[in-house]
Parts: sequence; C-alpha cells; structure tokens
Amino acid sequence: MQEKNIGNNGVHRIEPISVQFPTKRSYSTAERRMLPLILSWASTVHKMQDNTVGYAVVHLGRKLFTAGQAYVALSLVKSLDGLLIEELIGQLETH
Repeated sequence: MQEKNIGNNGVHRIEPISVQFPTKRSYSTAERRMLPLILSWASTVHKMQDNTVGYAVVHLGRKLFTAGQAYVALSLVKSLDGLLIEELIGQLETH
C-alpha cells in the first residue's frame, strides 16, 4: 500500500487520465477518460469479524473496548504489506 501526502489543507486535486486502446476494427482506436480512484469504505471491528481483506488502515487508539479488538483488527489483513496502523499508543486502555 502506498501512502500519499495530501496537499494544502487536506485538499488534493485529482487529474483525469486517458487510456487509448485499439478497437475490434483495426483502423480505429478508442479513448477512455477516467479519474484514478480506488473505492474504499470504513467499518467497525465488530462488523468485520470473520472477514479477510487485502488492505486495511487500522486505528489502535484509546477508543478500543478490549485488547482483543486490536487482535481481531490486525488479523483481518492477508499480509503485513497490506496493513497500515494509525494512532498506535504505547499502552492500550480497555473500558
């Protein structure tokens, strides 16, 4: 997973890209213009139990209810390359 720096005040301009490819008729080409976006979503640890994902951003901050939630959140990802840990604190406090 590649982390990108967001520009001024959290605003980042996304430029459209164009891709040209040959059509079934060899004398012409088609062009596709698109925004280079990847769909993503947020979920809670409870809702993600029994799921496996390729990439995840995990927040391990003070809002965890139990230390077991951290284990569940970290075990959802297929490999360490797909894991980004944010808001990691030294000692997890459980409520």
